[in-house]
Amino acid sequence: NTNYDVTVNAGKSDVTKANLVVNLKDINRIYGNLEAKDYSNAFTFGNNAGLVNGDNGLVINADKDGAITEGSVSDVKKTNNVGSYEWNGTASGVDNLNQNYTVQINKGKSDVTPAKLTFVVDDKTITQGVPAEYTGKANGLTNGDTLAGIGVGGYELDSSVNPLIVGVYEDKIGVLINGSLHLTGGDGLLKNYKLEIDPGTLTVLASFNPADDYWFGTAPWDKERNLRERKAEFHYVAGGMSL
Repeated sequence: NTNYDVTVNAGKSDVTKANLVVNLKDINRIYGNLEAKDYSNAFTFGNNAGLVNGDNGLVINADKDGAITEGSVSDVKKTNNVGSYEWNGTASGVDNLNQNYTVQINKGKSDVTPAKLTFVVDDKTITQGVPAEYTGKANGLTNGDTLAGIGVGGYELDSSVNPLIVGVYEDKIGVLINGSLHLTGGDGLLKNYKLEIDPGTLTVLASFNPADDYWFGTAPWDKERNLRERKAEFHYVAGGMSL
């Protein structure tokens, strides 16, 4: 300072934006599950691209989820079909977020997995030659689906069984799906469901023979029976005929 007149001019000191990379996590839901998901904390930061300088409190506000076909992320009315979709959103919760950060949000996967659908087929007992009406119950139908809408045509007997032959046929009453009879379930049988089938059992009894039921002597329609029958009178009033 003795030998120089010193002038110090101030320099610029710039603070540029930090990179903030937000990777949205995978969201999973079951087909027809209408519960709202918590998207707000479903994220991770990219390598060397997270919050800095003591900042915290980042929140993701989901605005679109491809797994939802009707409704919003907060009020789901109907899910999409089973498959893999994407969800996206915006970031908030950090002071001066967009002023201090270059924000990049990478979409997350949003998967819809099959719902469980169980058929319980009723057991049936019939007499030879008497047609049966096969019935059952479906548990787990969801998302506004109907049995007819997903291709279920009712319940039927396996073609390997002859209902004219007396016997017990275990697990031979199944479910008609798209025109084919199924006695067991499995993945992929119905697009949006994991199918389980509890098949029914058919019991065929011998047909009724009146001659065997009214046996009064050593042979049907014998003399003893004839005498007893003659003691009874039958009046068919509706037909105008008396016997």
